[in-house]
Amino acid sequence: MPIDVIQNALNNVPSCSGVYKMYDISNTLIYIGKAKNLYKRLQSYTKGNLTPKTTVLVQSVRSVEFEITQNENQALILEASLIKKHQPKYNILLKDDKSRVYIKLSNHKFPAITKYRGKFERKSHLFGPFGYVQGSKLTVNDTIKSIISFVNKVFKIRSCKDTKFNIHKACGKPCMEFQIKTCSGPCAGMILQAEYEKSVQEATIFLQGGYNNIQKNIREKINELAQNQEFAEAGLLKKQLLAIENLKVSSNEINFSKFENIDAIVLNNTLDKIEVFGIRNGYALGGNLFEINKYDDKTPAEVLEAFLYEYYSMVNLPPKMIFVNHAVNIQNIKMVFKELFGTTADISNPKRGESKIFIDFVLANLEFQTGVSYKQKNTFRMGMQNIAEAFSLPSIPSRVEIYDNSHISGAFFIGAFVVASQNGFEKNEYRKFNAKIAKGGDDYAMMREVMMRRFSTDSATKGTPDLLIIDGGIGQFNSVVAVLDELNIKTPVVAIAKGRDRNAGNETFFTRQNTGGFKINNKQTLYFIECLRDEAHRFVITSHRKRREKL
Repeated sequence: MPIDVIQNALNNVPSCSGVYKMYDISNTLIYIGKAKNLYKRLQSYTKGNLTPKTTVLVQSVRSVEFEITQNENQALILEASLIKKHQPKYNILLKDDKSRVYIKLSNHKFPAITKYRGKFERKSHLFGPFGYVQGSKLTVNDTIKSIISFVNKVFKIRSCKDTKFNIHKACGKPCMEFQIKTCSGPCAGMILQAEYEKSVQEATIFLQGGYNNIQKNIREKINELAQNQEFAEAGLLKKQLLAIENLKVSSNEINFSKFENIDAIVLNNTLDKIEVFGIRNGYALGGNLFEINKYDDKTPAEVLEAFLYEYYSMVNLPPKMIFVNHAVNIQNIKMVFKELFGTTADISNPKRGESKIFIDFVLANLEFQTGVSYKQKNTFRMGMQNIAEAFSLPSIPSRVEIYDNSHISGAFFIGAFVVASQNGFEKNEYRKFNAKIAKGGDDYAMMREVMMRRFSTDSATKGTPDLLIIDGGIGQFNSVVAVLDELNIKTPVVAIAKGRDRNAGNETFFTRQNTGGFKINNKQTLYFIECLRDEAHRFVITSHRKRREKL
């Protein structure tokens, strides 16, 4: 019994400060904790009144190890370090989210600057993440486009993909970007690597928040050009300077230029969402929403503190100042930051003045984004109810998989599916399949291959969905049903044939009960199904394009 495991461990645990590590039946580290008194802390797991989350943890424990420290402070530092290294299941606070938007300088001999959306990767230099600013005149995409355009024009950093770079390198001629002076032409040897690296270093300083220094240098260059009567070039630089000035946006409620390098981090009342709103030298990066695992046994201050340890890293260093909306243990955080990152930050919980106005603004930003998310979830719940009625399903589906194929004249054949639940699209569940058996442009063969690979190998781990939606007509439908029948899988299947002239809203649907096809007249249901199909189409086309670019 798990309780017996902890009881036995108590025979060897000393009554001093340290860190304890819990392992499951497969000897996987599932939890790391710190304690001023290890014996008393472990003993608390054997008593009643445990929270549901702690109860599940205790039931999973099969062995316990501990490390002694000289004092409680060392235990705190060791705990934070071990959690960051091992990321145990019951310690992980941040849920994996691949929707963050960054500006990326690639890991290349001649780095390129591009927009990047996804999980934070440490091989490249990422700047951001950029997020929502309530009341701002610029969208996130507009802001990022403006910054990349500025870097192209001022620092002549390329923004082309590596495939294009290699093509021009092979022919020894730069593209049009070199002619219009938005790239220094490294592909064709128009600039030495050392000079390009210097430009990249200057661009990095700019992207990290050194806007004011860059503006000063540009103003000096404008004056120099004007004195030399190079008025056209001076005018171009002046336009670029005005463009970057426009990035210093303010909302209707607050002027961000009054702040410098700050992250405002706020936690909502239900302790399951956190927003990080960044400002660098008066320029708002915007607010990014993080969903976190809810802990019933932690106070708001403890949740925020744990988030800070997990969010920052040697790559994503803490800024000069951090505002929070709860009274965290500032000394503990500074001590851990100093030990883990060799740096520290001024941390405060503002109660008055412009700092308090800023924190309130970020909280309002969080509430607005949470409201949008809630609205989206309501849309999916209603949509799932509608398709259950439209296709006479036995219950409202919890998991729907939508399939599509893509190829160019039979080449680079790819099949893929996306997953939708009542909470929205589950992007971490998406999957693509490169053709191994299907040849040429045989969509039916590819659909059979995808079904066989999905349900003969993945059913044990991914389970069986409540509904399959296929982008295709009766031919694709028959291919799918044949494979499912062979595997004795009774999951309902719906195929969508595009309407005349491929008009949305005029689709024909095929099911096991109605292989002759039928229409759906409910516009709300049709729109929801089209959204599901379009997401599958987007994903497979994106996957197809990425595969081509790698070759």
